[in-house]
Amino acid sequence: WSLNQRGDIAREEGEWAAARELYQCALSAFRETDDRWGIARSLTDLAQIACDERDPVTAHAAYREALQLFVNLGHKRGIARALEGFGWSALGQGDAGRALAITAAAAHLRQRIGAPLMAAEQSKLNDKLQTAWTSLPDGEARAAYARGWAMNLDSAIHYAFEDSG
Repeated sequence: WSLNQRGDIAREEGEWAAARELYQCALSAFRETDDRWGIARSLTDLAQIACDERDPVTAHAAYREALQLFVNLGHKRGIARALEGFGWSALGQGDAGRALAITAAAAHLRQRIGAPLMAAEQSKLNDKLQTAWTSLPDGEARAAYARGWAMNLDSAIHYAFEDSG
């Protein structure tokens, strides 16, 4: 876990290569000990770096594996985090409607389980989603968000998987 936390610090400092290396080391250790929550957490962190570096193929593969692990564990906060990641990835691929829908599903899940994002994370997400909100006509953007908000958990998970490679 200390390797993963050091990766978080490196990522926050903009040192993506160092963060990726630390997350990969943590991932290896988690895989060796079959710590599935740790595996999923490291995968979401690696996927976020891939999104930041505009590598959607790597991001999708990591988010997909992480989401499956979180689902198997019944870890709803982790599911929300992976869904948010799929939303960021969709945005990076230019699919604003999908990005809004899937992040809305994640936000609704967070509301239901009482696990809101921390203020800094919410601000970062809002900043990223601003592109989605402005790239679509207002009614279309609101409809996409409402569609995601209305999804139940199974539907949101299925939606994330259906176009994730």
